[in-house]
Amino acid sequence: MADIAAGEGEQLYLHIDERARHALGGIIVARHKAKQLIEDDYPASERASALAALGDGAIAKNAATLFAMRCKQKCMKEMERNLGAPIEQKVDGSDVLIRTARGTSATLHLGGDTWYGLVWHTDELMAERDRAARELEQIAENAALYRRQRSLEQARMRSVDRRSPPLRHQ
Repeated sequence: MADIAAGEGEQLYLHIDERARHALGGIIVARHKAKQLIEDDYPASERASALAALGDGAIAKNAATLFAMRCKQKCMKEMERNLGAPIEQKVDGSDVLIRTARGTSATLHLGGDTWYGLVWHTDELMAERDRAARELEQIAENAALYRRQRSLEQARMRSVDRRSPPLRHQ
């Protein structure tokens, strides 16, 4: 695959299986929403650590970029090394295990879009996507609490201001 040899991670993204691509997309959506909630609603003292906890999914512009950030030269070299002319294949449901003339193997997944994609950390990415979605729910709840806390504090301050006697000049 020319994309691997050229070290073009964002182009290589198009060749991984659709489950991994969808999981990367879900990570991006959840992390970007979480980032916005944190930036808008978390207290300044909490923002830096909360944003750092979101990881690379919050800074990647899209799923292809996130893939490229995670699959750098070493990863791409490993993929390139494992691919070659197929000499044997074993079908297992939607997956096909290919053994190559190089003596290496690779697993491809037949997607709903009727093309095969390279299996790349699919299970881990799906678990991460699910975790990011759960964490987004918690961050949204925290953000709502911070907004409510801020609103109550502002109301209290207005109440104190109304009750304070005017300052007298002497």
